[in-house]
Amino acid sequence: MIPPVRRPHCCVRSGQAVARAAAESLKRVHLELGGKAPVLVFADADLDAVADGVAFAGFGNSGQDCGAACRVLVEESVSDDLVARLVSRAEALAVGDPAEGDHIEMGPLVTQAHRDRVAGFLDRAYAEGVRAATGGKAPGGDGFFVLPTVLVNIPDGAECTREEIFGPVVTVETFTCEDVMVAAANGTRYGLSASVHGQPDPVAGEKQSMSEQLTGRRESAASIESATIQPIPLDQRHGTNRDMFTIWFGTNIMVLAIVTGALATTLFGQPAWSAALAIVIGNLFGAVFMALHS
Repeated sequence: MIPPVRRPHCCVRSGQAVARAAAESLKRVHLELGGKAPVLVFADADLDAVADGVAFAGFGNSGQDCGAACRVLVEESVSDDLVARLVSRAEALAVGDPAEGDHIEMGPLVTQAHRDRVAGFLDRAYAEGVRAATGGKAPGGDGFFVLPTVLVNIPDGAECTREEIFGPVVTVETFTCEDVMVAAANGTRYGLSASVHGQPDPVAGEKQSMSEQLTGRRESAASIESATIQPIPLDQRHGTNRDMFTIWFGTNIMVLAIVTGALATTLFGQPAWSAALAIVIGNLFGAVFMALHS
């Protein structure tokens, strides 16, 4: 039995605490930890599609998603246009208690302590000169809410672009140099996912090459998908295993082998040794699979 972790507000510290507790009894754990997913936007991108994707993947689950599309890096020439679209999408979201009905699109944060933590990130961002184009505060009334927030005027190295806020907060930075932009996108201790947005022609090769320089799972320029339904390459501070299927496969390979052997015996009249052989082969295959994907 792994004891409860008292600091659920920080994915990385919580994961480290779980790993330490599990190590005492050599329990295997799957850790999907922090993320700071950059969204790289070129001037020739479909800005409406980008804004729709960020509204979905950045504010979905009130931003409480390790793969939330929360950090936009946009080519300077179209930054104002994209910010206007993001603000429009954010302000159009129906925020409230999900129990009120299906029209509610964004609910509260998980606890008051976590809301206060998100508010602390915002206060420190304002102290660094960052400005909220919309949102940026907790609304009045009951509930642990923070309004959908778009932050702009962000200085280099600002905390809000480096640390996982885990709330409905999207930052927007601008770039003119592609190399600087890639370095900025990778300039965080997290590397869970990333996306590049722009027209495929005439520089498809350049943008594909650029996407391969980004840390983490790379999504297509056509869409931004929810990280909760996608396989994620995890390592270090964003996790310890390749994806949920890998840990499931490794845990259940013996069950699969037993079922395979039993079916062979029942359906084809094979002797009992076939079941044992299936178990041995299955476990060897599972060991190799886990070694290659851990």
